Amino acid sequence: MKYIPRDKISGSFMYTQVDPAVFEIVEKSTDDENSRLILEDYMKMRDEPLNSDGMKMILDHFAVQDDFEVGDALIFDKNV
Repeated sequence: MKYIPRDKISGSFMYTQVDPAVFEIVEKSTDDENSRLILEDYMKMRDEPLNSDGMKMILDHFAVQDDFEVGDALIFDKNV
């Protein structure tokens, strides 16, 4: 199994920067009847930062694959 160490690329930017920005756009969109946000636009803003071809290239570059033995464990959180 490959993973990206947090000291290379932390997923925290999704929770500290992308999500708040998307939620602000959604909130403003619901307040303004002339600029209603459709579900597809929300999904693009929410999902594409992590699922773009460019991000895949970056993640593949920093991916680490350890030689685990039976009984070894990898502890990770949502930012890995």
